[in-house]
Formats: sequence, C-alpha cells, structure tokens
Amino acid sequence: MFGDCEVLTSGSSAEFCISPMLPCIGDIDMMVCFNNHIAIPFEQMPPTELEPHFQDIVNVFEIIDSQQPGYVYLQPSVYFLMKIDSSRYVMINRESYDNVSRYFPRSGFAEIFESFKTSNNPRDFFRHSAKWVFQKSSPQSTLNEQFDYYGGHDCYHHGPALTTMPNTNFSNHYQTRNIDIVSCMHCHVWPPQAADWPTRSRTHGWPDPATIHVVVSKGCDMVSAVHPSCRQDEWMIKHQWRLSFSRAEVTLINSWTPVQQIVYHMLRFLMKHEVLSKTNHGDPDVPTLNNYHIKTLMLWACEQKPQSWWSGDYSLMKLCGCLLHHLCGCIADRRYQHYFIDNCNLVSHFLDASITMCNILKNVSNESFLLKWFVENYICKCVQFCWTGMSLFDNPQSINMLQRAAHDVIDVQLMLKALKWEHFIEIKAFEQIIHTNVFSSRLCLPKVMKNELRKVNVKFHEYFVAVSSLSVSYKISMQSLTNELLELLWTLFDPCNEQNITRESGIYLSIRKAVKLATLPSVCSNAIAMLHNEMSKAYLHQTLNCEQESADCVVVAHILLASLYYKSGHYVKAIDHCKQILNKGGGDQCASRTIRAEFLPRIDDSIDTTVGLVLLYQYMQKNVTNVDETPQPMKKLAFTTELVAHYLYSRCSALTYKNNKLTMYSKQLCQTRRLLVSDILLFKIMKPQEATPLPVVVQVRTNDTVSNTLSSMDTTLMVTALELVALEKLTTVRQEMVRELYSNEFPVLNEFEPLYAYKCGLFEECLKMCWSNVDILLRSIGVVKLQPYLIAFPELLCLLDGELVSLCGILRLLQPNWMLMVLNFPGYCDVSLLTLSLYMITQCLKKISCVSYNETFETIRFVHDNMIFAGTQLYSLDLLSLKMTYRLLKLHSFSRCAD
Repeated sequence: MFGDCEVLTSGSSAEFCISPMLPCIGDIDMMVCFNNHIAIPFEQMPPTELEPHFQDIVNVFEIIDSQQPGYVYLQPSVYFLMKIDSSRYVMINRESYDNVSRYFPRSGFAEIFESFKTSNNPRDFFRHSAKWVFQKSSPQSTLNEQFDYYGGHDCYHHGPALTTMPNTNFSNHYQTRNIDIVSCMHCHVWPPQAADWPTRSRTHGWPDPATIHVVVSKGCDMVSAVHPSCRQDEWMIKHQWRLSFSRAEVTLINSWTPVQQIVYHMLRFLMKHEVLSKTNHGDPDVPTLNNYHIKTLMLWACEQKPQSWWSGDYSLMKLCGCLLHHLCGCIADRRYQHYFIDNCNLVSHFLDASITMCNILKNVSNESFLLKWFVENYICKCVQFCWTGMSLFDNPQSINMLQRAAHDVIDVQLMLKALKWEHFIEIKAFEQIIHTNVFSSRLCLPKVMKNELRKVNVKFHEYFVAVSSLSVSYKISMQSLTNELLELLWTLFDPCNEQNITRESGIYLSIRKAVKLATLPSVCSNAIAMLHNEMSKAYLHQTLNCEQESADCVVVAHILLASLYYKSGHYVKAIDHCKQILNKGGGDQCASRTIRAEFLPRIDDSIDTTVGLVLLYQYMQKNVTNVDETPQPMKKLAFTTELVAHYLYSRCSALTYKNNKLTMYSKQLCQTRRLLVSDILLFKIMKPQEATPLPVVVQVRTNDTVSNTLSSMDTTLMVTALELVALEKLTTVRQEMVRELYSNEFPVLNEFEPLYAYKCGLFEECLKMCWSNVDILLRSIGVVKLQPYLIAFPELLCLLDGELVSLCGILRLLQPNWMLMVLNFPGYCDVSLLTLSLYMITQCLKKISCVSYNETFETIRFVHDNMIFAGTQLYSLDLLSLKMTYRLLKLHSFSRCAD
C-alpha cells in the first residue's frame, strides 16, 4: 500500500517461478487500486470490515452486467462506508442519491489517457497522471521534484494501461523495464459472473481445494477497459469496465509444476516473436492474439490434462505443438471460453481475422517447425550470452553434436553471468526504490511498507527495516528524538507483537511499552538488546514528560530508569533518578508503592538471587507447610520502590560503602511498615558484598535534577544501536545475495560486513576484509562499478566517517537538492566498492600501528590510473575520493615519521 492506493504486481513479473535462459518477463505490470472505492455485486450489502489501509470514507459501487460477458458497468450504491475503528465500518445512506450519475465512468488513468491523445506535452501528461499514485506517498516539499523526475520518462497509452519508459539518467547504473500501470477497483467477494468456477467438476484435481479457497478469498478487480466490439461507442468507452482475475491467475500459475511453467514460458516466447509480429497491424480495431490467450490456454490445459500428460514421455516441443493445435481449433470455431466466466467467449469479435490466425497457428504448431525454430531463435540466442565458443552450433552434422551443443548451452556455468546479472539488477533496483521511498516519504509510509514487503520478500523486508533504522538514526542525530520517531521505531521492530498493548493510552501506554522493552528475553544480538534498552529509556522519559498526572507512574518511571542506567554503567544518571524517589520523603504512601519483579530488567546477581529465594520460599509455603490446608494463591513477587532506590543508590555511589548510604538504607528498611520478604532478602544478600569493588563509575555528571523532556535524553547510544542493528541486517541480506550470485566472473561482494567491523572498532578485521575485496575486484576487469555504494542517501552516508563524509557534505552544499543531484550529477552520487574499500583501508591504517604503507600507496595509484575512467562523469566522485584518500595516507605517514 502506498498512500491512498494499493499497488499490486501482476502479469509475467509476478507469475513466473522459474529462471529461464532468456528473460520471460517483458514490461512490469502494476495494478493501482485506490483505497477510497470498492465494488460489490449487484443488490448485495457492502462489507462492514475492510483492511486497515482503506480510508475513513469509502465509496461503494454495484457491479452491473453489460451485454458483453466479462464486461460490466459500475453503479453508485445507495450506501457509502464510514470507518469507526481500525477495520470496521458502518453503512451510511447516501444523500441526494437521485442526483448521482446512473453509471460510474472509468476514472483515474482512463480519463487521463484520453487527454494524452490531444496533449502536445507528454511530460506534462505524466506529471498529471503520476499524481494519482504519488501525491499521497510523499511530503508536499518533495512532490514537485518527484513529478519532474517521473516526468522525464517517456509514456504512452497501451490498452487500459499507462506505459512508462525509464529515464535515461536514472538507468545509468541499473537497467529498468517499462512499467504498465493500470487503475482498478477491488471487489472483496467472488463475482456472481464466475460463480460456477469454484464448484465445477475437476477430474484431475487441479487446482486443489486449498488453492481454490485462496483464489476465491481474494475476490476480483474492475479494470478500466472496454470490449473490442464496443470501442466505437462513445458512451461505452467511458463507462464499461472489465472483470479482472489477475490476483487469481498469479495464485494459480504459482502452483504450477516446473514443466508447466517452462511450457508457458516457451509458448509466450514463441507468441511474442513469431505470432504477434505477424498479426499485429497497429490498428486497434483489428483483433489479434495476445499473451492472455496463451495464459487461458495453459490454465485450461492444467485443469483438463492429467499430471501424467505433463510428466510423461512427451517432449517439450510436442506439448507446445498439442496446445497450439488446440488453440488453432478454438480460433477456427470462434469459440474460446474464458477460464473463469463460462459464457464469455474470448474470440467472438475475431470474424474474418480468425482465418489469418488459424493459418499462422497451423504453421507454428508443427513439431518439426517448433524444434527448428527454438534451436535457431532460442538456443542460438542463448549462445550470444555465453562467453565461451559454441562452434558446435555452426554446423551440427548429427543429433549427437546437436545434443552436445544444447547441453553446453543449458550448462549452469555458461548461462550464469546473464542470469545472475538480471537477478542482481532486480535486487539493486528494488533496494533503490526502498531508499527513495524511505528518504522522501512521510513517517506513516514505512509503517505500511513494512507489512507489504514482508509479504513480498523477507529479504526486502529486512533491508527496508535496516534502511528505515538508519533514516531514523540520521534524523535523531540531525534534530532530536521525537515521539513520532520513537513510535516509528516501535512499529519497525515490533518487539512485543501484542495487540492488547495498544488498548492503553497516554502515560500508561508509555509505561507498558517501556516495561515490555526492558524485560524482553535475551536476544542473540547485543545491538538489538541495547536498542531495546534505549527505546525503553525513551518511553520512560516520555512518561515523565506526560501532562497526565500519576504519582505512581512517575515513581515507576524513575526506578526503571535508575535500573536501566545502572545496567548500562551510567551510574551518575542512575543516582540522579534514585534521588528523585528518595527526595520525595517517606510516609505510608511512598512506602506502600511497590513494583513487581517481572517489571524490572535484569539488573545484577543480587536481584536474581533474591527473586530465586522468594520463589523458593513461596513454593515451600504452598506445598510443604500447608499440606492439610487449602492452598493459597501465590502472591505476585514485588519490591518496595523506595528500598530498591536505596539499593541502587548504594551500589552506584562513587564512595562505595564508606559513607552513610548503607545506614540510610538500613534505617529505611526498619521504618517500612509493610515490609516484603523480597526487601529483606535483597538487603541481607547485599551486605556481605560491602568490600566488593564496583565497576568503573562513568563520571559524566549533570545537575542533580533530572530533566523530564524526551529531547533532553542522551541519544548517543540509541543512534549507535540503530546503526549496528541496521548493519547486522544489511550484512545478513547482502550475504544471502552473495551466496546466490557470486562467481569469479560476477564478483558481487558484501560491502556491509567490513563497515560493521569498522563500527564495532574491529579495525584489523575490517582491514583484512577490505584487502580481500580489493584483491577480488582487481582480478575482475570491467566490473569496477558493478556494485556502487550510494552515498547520496544520507542513511548510507552516515555509516561512514572522516573526510569522505566531509567531501560529500561539500558536494551537497553545492547542490542541496538531492533529486536534482541524482538527475544532473549522477557521478557524484556513489562510489565504487573498490574506492570505498581503499578509503576504509586508509582509515583503519590510521587507527592501528602499521610499519609500511607502500602497498596501499601503489594500489591507490594503480586503481586511479588504470581502473577508473576519467573520461566519463560516472566516476567523478571516485576520482576525487581516491585523490583525497592518497593525500590522507601521505599526511598520516608524514606525521608518523615526525613522531
């Protein structure tokens, strides 16, 4: 979901589960479903529950059949929906219904497409149409920049879709495909027009009941398209919609076997290069075959053919020939049934064109023709992507030689480079989209994208969480920690995943969240544990700053903050928060305040021992001493807050126990009227440890009064934790990509692993990793810019330090507008991994003792002179960075010699 619309990937980019030798995905098909409209079957009541992303007011439209099966009209309902909570709606009668238009016109892109026919400025056209998708997903300050950016694309009308071509500046580093954007309206229930599909008889068990249930539960969509035979009718052009089952088709096709997927790919490849090229006359009124006919052909075949037909002795060519022959018969009879809608004929409008299509299909359905065609147009084309000689194909004298050649082509090593390059491009393009959205969007967008990316791909979800964490870290460093940023962190990491925690409000909600974060069980990552502690501190500071008065909550906040600061070694701050409790004075009210043991973080061994002894005492009391009595319920284990404050104050005191703090602790214990067993045990366990030396006290002293504002909280540890957590996730994500794609010819590397080591202060380990990366890249000619590091994004730049950050800062002063820099100065937006590795090597050498720098000097000079191309602007920042790195190392070596 993006802003006011749900964006779905459909078509071949979402359907294929195989990686064929030649790309099977053409344009990327995107369905844009706006979240303020829904469709319902005629005379049915609207739903009262919708997904949370729908807007507060939702217009409802009833689906009315047209004279063309599969095509409908949309009539405004007498009701509209109004949201009453996160997912529930109530139906409201529409006022002045008589004044509402009888049928709803095809909205959104359909109307914009018509204006494109008379527009003399496609750039202005796309700026206008882009608003339908992007106006709610970005702040107003960056909106015009995004329109200028997307307006740089070429675009044209393609059926019901808006087709956009990538901007040449944007595709300097990443190859991108055209994007077909289709507006639609979603219907949450399975339409009556396809009512027979779920229950019809299926002899061979495909699709299975579970898949059918998933398909039906997704409903369908209304796409702004008109039936081919109605294109001359001006009223129908404006009001007719087509039932779209794209969601169902993606689900079904993803359940196919590999053989079925391969056959589907081969038929589409043949259709595109052999059939469509001969039947597409450029006249929209002349009917032609298209990929949807092949998709329908395959869906019917998978349902009607037994599995043995697909997995038997038939060759792929024979399977393709049989299917094409069947399609030819359907065209000849002019009867080709829609897969979902029984009375919908996909070729009813073909008329005289069916003769031409039948002749073409007869020719291509011959098995011998198919074999020869695929050898010449598919296998031989695959050879062009290989980097070894394939002379066997020049003159295959025998079937054995042909088979040897074919086996060589499908050899994974031969096709690895082409296939991995395409997969790599897709990953990097998606990552750049994540960076762009995180950088330019409002705070609410990451909350929505997080859940959507988890559905798409776990790797992209983790990458998004990492980038968003870095973005929050950057904003905290530049400004301060705000309540909005804190809530965004809660959403990103979802540490509790408990729905009932949101039932609280105000000061109580902050306390609940702080306690949950502070008492989470041990995690494998120290960085995540540190982040949980810092987030807990932030919520406690938020509690102290809350306008809602609650003395108990304030005491709990101070005691928890004291515990967390003591745990992290900030003893002075822990003492300050203890004073806030002890300075309030005694009395029954203060002495009666307790905090349950499970609300406290793990502080030290004394607390743990006390808890263990009390639990043992309660167990013995219940199960041994009261054998003949009715068992009493075990009381919640708790501590008196004032006594815990005394304990922490005594433990944190810089003068240990030579002062009167222990005496004051003992006196307060004796004066407490409602004494708890846990309080006594904690004091007794602590007393023998008087001589035990404390850890080194961190003497970062402020005044004795603890500020209650969230902005006054020291966020240094939170920023560090966010960077480390992000690097851990980025390292894991990148390592998986390296494992999938790395080869000697395609040396993708993990750029985040040495960065993580550098952030942790492991400079020798970082130095070793960087030299390994340099050695690999130096041996791989022509891949210097294979994996650029996008320092134009602040969240990636903040992972670096030193002079490279200063250099980028100077460039941003010259061009503060990030989008304009990307468009006009692409060479200053990234550095190669080779350049970055050399810079980090220099930074590590400056921090550790090193005898000689000669190898580093020689490598920097070699890369600058031989591997960075000065004649192209793409390497502008690389050249500056290498010169700066060389100078830094020179100055450092001179200073070492002087010492």
